[in-house]
Amino acid sequence: MPTFQFKLTPVLKHRQLIEHEKQRVYALALARVNDLQDQLASLNQSIQTSNDDVRDNHLVGRLDLAFITAHRRFLMGVQRKAMELVAAIAKAQQEAETARVALAFAAREVKVLEKLRDTQHQRWRDEVTRRENILADEVATQMSNDKATILTKVK
Repeated sequence: MPTFQFKLTPVLKHRQLIEHEKQRVYALALARVNDLQDQLASLNQSIQTSNDDVRDNHLVGRLDLAFITAHRRFLMGVQRKAMELVAAIAKAQQEAETARVALAFAAREVKVLEKLRDTQHQRWRDEVTRRENILADEVATQMSNDKATILTKVK
């Protein structure tokens, strides 16, 4: 029995490899965004913890202006780092969106070839079925002719 051969199989395999690479790039971009967001959350937690510590332990009794000044400088440094992280998150999100668009395009390219393969396979299957039906009809006709020939000889 003949087997179906899709002539563009190497192209399909290549496009599938490209799609997998785009998936990897997109996953890395999302991981980068998540990592930066985790760093920002950690900074926010650090600010909250530091403020709670100052409020609970250093604002009673005599005020140490040097400590308060140092704490203020610490907060400003952390806020500057947070602003840098926010900018990095925005850039990483843009890169992730670009990677997502590239992945969508690669997936569409794979789907096109898969659809073409399925269509060609269906046509091939229909042609094989048509040929088998023609062959079966021919065999049935020959058997009928042979039977008629035998009956005419017998009479």
